[in-house]
Amino acid sequence: MSSENTQTYAPQPPQVQFHRLKKERDMLIEERWDCEKVKKEHRVECKQIVDKVKGHYDRMKQMREDITKRIGVLNKKVRSEGSEIEGCSFHLAQAWNRRKNAAGLRQRIQGLLRDRSNSRWWGTIKAVVFLPEKLRNNVRALRTPPVTRAHPACNKCAQFLWLLLFSSSMAEFLINGFCLLRYIKSTWLTGPFVDLWSKWEITTLRTTNVAEAFHR
Repeated sequence: MSSENTQTYAPQPPQVQFHRLKKERDMLIEERWDCEKVKKEHRVECKQIVDKVKGHYDRMKQMREDITKRIGVLNKKVRSEGSEIEGCSFHLAQAWNRRKNAAGLRQRIQGLLRDRSNSRWWGTIKAVVFLPEKLRNNVRALRTPPVTRAHPACNKCAQFLWLLLFSSSMAEFLINGFCLLRYIKSTWLTGPFVDLWSKWEITTLRTTNVAEAFHR
């Protein structure tokens, strides 16, 4: 019995279905092969980029080490000739201020949103240049932020300390869990610049850089 609305289904021969499935399989294999090819090319390109960046970083690191060693040699040579080298506290303060700003502490130390304890903490850090070397380890401002963990400025202070604090020879940890001053300790409290920036027992001031550096 048949009618106009009746639809009949004629199954395809097995051979036709086989060719159709084989074609779909080949297409999937080709797409997967193309995908793997692209991924492989990307891996090669990424590796080349990483190698180039690492090469530049290694060269810059080696250059910095060479310059640091050269500075140390020149310092010894100049001192052996009877001359004295004195660092500039103004440029020292500029370097520290750049680190402070990179940690997002500027508004917490200067301006309308400043906190008195933060400002006092920062002033103490900058005043370290006037202390003798034997008293530097007693400066609490170099070891911990001035605020509690609940204070909104605590995270920013922690970021600043993380940028500044690190000891390559000793694993010193702060009471609040922060690592020790990386930048100040490794760049200024040790190394070839350790005797350049200290203003202890400096009786003759050639410029107003000391005062300007402290108040920046």
